Amino acid sequence: MKKTAHVENNQSLDSSVPISVHMLYCYCKHALRDGQKLPLHLDHGVFEDDYELNLHIDDISPLYHFESLSGNCVVVYIWHIYTKLVKEKKRDKFIFVNPHSIPCLKKTTQDKTGKIERLNMRTSSLEDRLSGASLNQLVLVPSSLGCHWILTVIEPYKDVFYLLDSLSHSNKGRKGRKNRCNGM
Repeated sequence: MKKTAHVENNQSLDSSVPISVHMLYCYCKHALRDGQKLPLHLDHGVFEDDYELNLHIDDISPLYHFESLSGNCVVVYIWHIYTKLVKEKKRDKFIFVNPHSIPCLKKTTQDKTGKIERLNMRTSSLEDRLSGASLNQLVLVPSSLGCHWILTVIEPYKDVFYLLDSLSHSNKGRKGRKNRCNGM
């Protein structure tokens, strides 16, 4: 029988929640109560532009409850990785793409003009980041598939990309395989 922890609103949580996530959740639950937000200014180097993010408890809560993550939660994680890379002097090996600049396109959208416009925006944003890459840099592109995130890692000068999907069980045999892309 698994132990559970009780949280406000009588929700039970699995005891497998890491202590660091539990502490983050408790801090945010206290600091971001009553609809408050935490404004975060990300270093220019993260996405090569000034980026301001407003973090809400709704961005942290799904992490703790093992629910679908928001784009803001993914941005904060990228920021965390970026700060570690800076400390380890490995920042120049990676380029991050802001997940908000390439939002998910729903297949059921009836608005063809709007869909083409959003697709062009995504393409332009990705093109800008790829053109800024130098030799031996990896471009990391997180993408939302609605309720699931994947990570595409691109080596632009080798015309190689890797698709990292934690739910790739439906694609057995393709996991970890290199895919060559043409025309990049």
